[in-house]
Amino acid sequence: MKRVLLALLLLPSIALAQSHPADMTKIITNPQGAVVPDPTAMAADSKDCSKCPPLTVGGAVAIALNGTYEDEKSLGWQQRYDRAVLAKKLRDDPAAVVDGTELGVIERLMGKAGFSGWLLMEVIDDIDPNAKSGKVQ
Repeated sequence: MKRVLLALLLLPSIALAQSHPADMTKIITNPQGAVVPDPTAMAADSKDCSKCPPLTVGGAVAIALNGTYEDEKSLGWQQRYDRAVLAKKLRDDPAAVVDGTELGVIERLMGKAGFSGWLLMEVIDDIDPNAKSGKVQ
């Protein structure tokens, strides 16, 4: 009986540990505090991104989820489709709920996407409040 009560008491904290509401509309800034432009919004005839809108947490997540990575060339259509659906769902959501599985995929793909360490830190800190810095190697 005590075990059942303990499990019931811990259940909400377990659920919270797996879900992380995040503001995907938050604008990302660089180390100097300047807004980071969204490279996906650059006009085809533009030479730079000076007129691009700001990159948001959701925009960076969408870039990572929609990326094509060398080690995933044989990834099936269903996984690519599922990632695109998730990217679309999260991109502009001011109160996105990211479950533990989605969070793991997003973090893994953010690492592959070629973002700077600073940008990666800004996004991961916003979507995963339990993220901890490890020893630099």
